[in-house]
Amino acid sequence: MIEISEEQALERMTNYPNELTLLFFVSPFCYTCRVEERKLEVLEKMIAPMKIIKINGMVSPNLIEKFKITKVPSLLLVKDNELKSSIYTFYSIPEIFEKINRLQSD
Repeated sequence: MIEISEEQALERMTNYPNELTLLFFVSPFCYTCRVEERKLEVLEKMIAPMKIIKINGMVSPNLIEKFKITKVPSLLLVKDNELKSSIYTFYSIPEIFEKINRLQSD
């Protein structure tokens, strides 16, 4: 998992529009975010070499507005500069894995 700035995330989505981008929005004060991050680290091993991009939602107002994020933690699946899926509950890592695989093949 790599943490990048809002500007870097926007640049990545612009430069690689056909690639599926996984954006994990967190707050540094959010305990649940830390718990869910551990689960996503397991997922990241399953989807290697793809990386999950961690973004501090508190300093990313443009992305928060663009994707209408209402809470953290949240995992957004973005492709073609368009939101394909928002995940706010991380009960089933295999389910998220399947969703990623479906979107990658589209």
